[in-house]
Amino acid sequence: MPALRVVDVRARARTLWEREGRRWAAGDGSTAVLDIPLHPPTERDVLADYAGSVAWVQAWRDVAGTELEVTWEDRRWGRVGTQAVPTRVYVRGPDAITAVAGTGAQWRRWRERSIELMSTLGDSDALRASLAAHARLIGELGSADFRRLRDVAAWLRANPSSGRFVRQLPIRGIDTKWLERHRAVVEALVGGQGLGLRQPPVLTRVRFLDPALAPTGVTDLTAPRAQLDALTVSPERVVIVENLQTFLALPERAGVVAIDGRGNVAPQLAAIGWIRNAKAVYWGDLDSHGLRILSQARGAGLSLTSCLMDEETLMAYRDLWVVEPQPFRGAPTHLTEPEQAALTSLREHGDVRLEQERIEWDYAVARLDVTLG
Repeated sequence: MPALRVVDVRARARTLWEREGRRWAAGDGSTAVLDIPLHPPTERDVLADYAGSVAWVQAWRDVAGTELEVTWEDRRWGRVGTQAVPTRVYVRGPDAITAVAGTGAQWRRWRERSIELMSTLGDSDALRASLAAHARLIGELGSADFRRLRDVAAWLRANPSSGRFVRQLPIRGIDTKWLERHRAVVEALVGGQGLGLRQPPVLTRVRFLDPALAPTGVTDLTAPRAQLDALTVSPERVVIVENLQTFLALPERAGVVAIDGRGNVAPQLAAIGWIRNAKAVYWGDLDSHGLRILSQARGAGLSLTSCLMDEETLMAYRDLWVVEPQPFRGAPTHLTEPEQAALTSLREHGDVRLEQERIEWDYAVARLDVTLG
């Protein structure tokens, strides 16, 4: 094995810092030691490259008195005499290792900030684990952001059930966007999700396709689900659609209310009583996630009939298929046989999908009318 150079040991120190530095910052320096054999040149090596061997030994003499603790031994060689050569190097502790690695300033910032947070928040094993997990991010924050992190974590720990919006926190420089960017580390330091903060209500958009059902004549409204549940309306039929353009384009229909069900909204609509009590239709994209949402909504308590989510529709528009980028791989448990057949076909044809907007409008509305009954 070739003799190790000073630069090789510095590289090993840097590797150890990258792997273990977060633990050191949180106070666990047990892994902060390097013990490296240098594999000095043999007599044959010296004879083959005398100048190189002398330079190698001198390089190790030059680091004497630094954080590199070098062990020297005499070698008695017949042709070159007795020579003192470095045989082993030790580097002990985070301060020494980071100095050798060239990351001393970074290490001191990580450690100082961890100490400050432990002093402010109260030292504990849980906090040390959080500091180790997020040491790099904490260390890279600007001074102002670090102070905000310290202050918001301290306030939230002292007020675990404040019920306030972020806007109401008495901390200089805190706003919703700041907390969104730093939420993971704040939750880790505080010790739990939610942070005891009040969350904005989830809003749902509704169109009364029958104007006679509309409260005070407002046919298109968006409100928290609790307020929608409190409406004194009793539609005969409800249609939940996964596409905004489809939702907006639906024509007037007697006794019908339309729900904007984009994303994973449908299962949550079971909390609204008049939706549970009506004849409900779900019309989503014909893909694995659309069928997953349909199944989950049924599991949540909605009695749904699907529309245009069958194999017949899929095959009728096969020229308009696209590949689903991240298909759902699970096994939905609340699908009808035709819906399950559609899911199987989607997967067998290469995880394809038929987006709702690609189906001809007149054909789609006619199918929807038949499904609504």
